Parts: sequence; C-alpha cells; structure tokens
Amino acid sequence: MHLNNKFSLKSAFCKDIPDFRHAIFDSVKLLNHEHWEEVNEGQLYLSIPYLEALEQTMEGDMEFRYVIFYCEEYQPLGIAYFQLVDLVDNGSKYRDAVQKLGKGIGSYIVKEMKVRTIVNGNVFQCGRFGYQFQDKVPHEAALAAVEETMDRFRRTKEHRGKASIVLFKEFAPNEFNVSDCLLSKRYHMFRMDVNMVMDINTSWKNLEDYEEAITSKSRTRLKSILKKSDAIEVRDMDVEEIAKYADRINELFQQVLEKSSFKFGELKSEIYVAWKNTLKEKLIFKGFFENEVMIGFNSAFVHEDYIDAHYVGIDYEKNEQFSLYQRMLVELLCDAIHLGMKQLIMGRTAEQAKSTLGAYPVDMRLYTKHRNALANKLIAPVLASVKPSEFETRNPFKKVG
Repeated sequence: MHLNNKFSLKSAFCKDIPDFRHAIFDSVKLLNHEHWEEVNEGQLYLSIPYLEALEQTMEGDMEFRYVIFYCEEYQPLGIAYFQLVDLVDNGSKYRDAVQKLGKGIGSYIVKEMKVRTIVNGNVFQCGRFGYQFQDKVPHEAALAAVEETMDRFRRTKEHRGKASIVLFKEFAPNEFNVSDCLLSKRYHMFRMDVNMVMDINTSWKNLEDYEEAITSKSRTRLKSILKKSDAIEVRDMDVEEIAKYADRINELFQQVLEKSSFKFGELKSEIYVAWKNTLKEKLIFKGFFENEVMIGFNSAFVHEDYIDAHYVGIDYEKNEQFSLYQRMLVELLCDAIHLGMKQLIMGRTAEQAKSTLGAYPVDMRLYTKHRNALANKLIAPVLASVKPSEFETRNPFKKVG
C-alpha cells in the first residue's frame, strides 16, 4: 500500500463534495477484498478473480494499481483501477503526424512510437471499467476523485517523468455529460472506432427464430456463411483444451495483432487458462477446427444480461475459404440467444460485417492529457484527426408495420 491520506476536491471541477480518504495498492493481493467487492457489486471486469488472473499473467509486461476510497469514518465508498502500459503504434494512419509531434517536442519516446501510459480502465475491454462508486456518491464527485488520484499518482517520485500521458477510457453516450468535465482539467477528448452493439429479442429461442426476423436477402447471406463454414468443427474449450492448444492460440492471436494499428499491451494464451479456471461459464472460449487443426478461436465474457465479445485469433489463409470470421460472429449471436441475453456487445473493427447481422454503432469517448504542458497543447490537432472508420450501416431486419 502506497498512500492512505485525506484530500479535498473542493477546487476541482465538481463542487461541494465531502472529503475522501484513499488507499493505493500495487497488487490485488494486498487489497481488502471485502471492501473492494462491497463497492463493486458484481461488475465482472472489476471483480477480484478477473483482476487476479490478469495481474498474475501479465506480470512483468504491465503494472497495476488499485485504489479504495473511504469516507472519514473509513467506510468504503468507491474503487478505481489503473494500468501502466506502453501504447505502441503498429503502423497507424496517424504515425507521421505523431512523429512530427515528437520532433517538435524532442521526445525520443514518441519518435519510437512507444508511449508509456497510465490508464484508468482496462485496455483489453471496450468500455468504462476504471472505477465504481456507491450510488450515494454523485457521478461528478466519483470522476473528480479518480482524476485527482490519477494526477497525484502521475506526480509521485516513482512515476514522475516516466509516464508520458494519462488516459481515461472509455465513456458511453449516457456518461458524456459527466465525462466532458475532464475538459476543464486540460484533457483532450477523442473518438476511436465505434463499439458495435446488437439488441437480442428475448422471444428468440434459437437461430431459426432470428432468421424469421430478417429479410430474405439477409437470410440468404446467413445461409451462405453457414454453408461455407459447414466443414469446420466448433468446440467449446475447457481449461485443459485451452492449455493444450496454448502455442497455437498465440500464433493465431499474433496474426490478428499484426493487422492492428495500435497495440496496448499483448495478452498471452495463459490468461484464458487462468480466466476459465476462475470464471468458469462466465468465459466463453471456442475453437474452430479443420481436420483437428485449430484455424481460429473466439472469446467472450458472459454478464448478467449481455455477452461482451473479447479477442479472436484467425488463420487468415483459411478466413475467406470458410467465412471464418463471419461464422465466429454467428456463433456469438447463437450464444446470446441460447443464454437469453438482452444484448451482444460485438466491440470494435469489422463494423460492416457486424452491422450485417444487426449490430448498430455506439459512439465512445476517451480523454487524454500529456504530462508536458507544451506537448499537451500540440497534441490537440493530432487527436482531432482521430475519427472512427467510415462504413455502410445495414439493417437486416424486416420492417415492422
């Protein structure tokens, strides 16, 4: 534990807030688990089992910090989660602009396209999973407390001059009125690719029910995907199987990473072994096989009323032949229907393919600030040029009425 002190937020962007005390830990093992879970109330990505597996597997590649906020009577009011990780530009369309910025401020870190970043949230999940407070704490007060803690954390002797930027990820539209308060603290808002979300009709009991709800053209497209991928064996993989195919999972994952514009940390197959071992049925992990050879995998997390798609691995030499990626999306849809979910969160990338099944785009906002005041001003036009990819939205469903 690093700190246990009292601070006031009266001068921050939210007024008339009671004082908080907070304690910062550098390992989930050191947390008061009872206090943490009392505030968390079931959010999977902030749960102790999820965080323990991630910390254990990624040790040496990333650093983690955990914060518990208390009232003056030392009752837990909130929790926050930070990751220290390198942001690596893997050949994005913004590379030239960022390199020019690096020359302008003489930053070798930016020139090398690797930027040490303090992230409030989880770089491996799409959404705001960086903090949670009890309902009696106003949203503005919660964000102000986390921002103040992040700023203090950035200025500690341990990290002063090492982390170039701080990042809040990643707010949904119903949170914009609160998250935009960060702009008054010299943060810059930017938008990356949208999150694709699909609503699931609870009357659907199987894929045939879904087929009845879509147009004949969409149904023909779906049947084509299923026919092309008919030779593939799809397996729900348990802990032993995931461990058995660990090397192949890493190979397939690397093929996907090589096509990514940015890398924010790099997961290893061991994490899925650890997550499956502790989260059980809350993690879906499916392998796609051709004649006993794994040619792909997909993963997803099961929440109370929605499924959240995670990473995939693909043998791209087989992708077109078997409509492999599209089949993965169909499998996620089948899982969501079978489990009676209300939504399927499909995540970023391949927006048009997801739209074809019935997903729609949800705008997400991130907020960042450079530790150097001059650099923070210079990054504004670079971030302003970062925009979601354009794609054609398609609606596969029959018109009602």
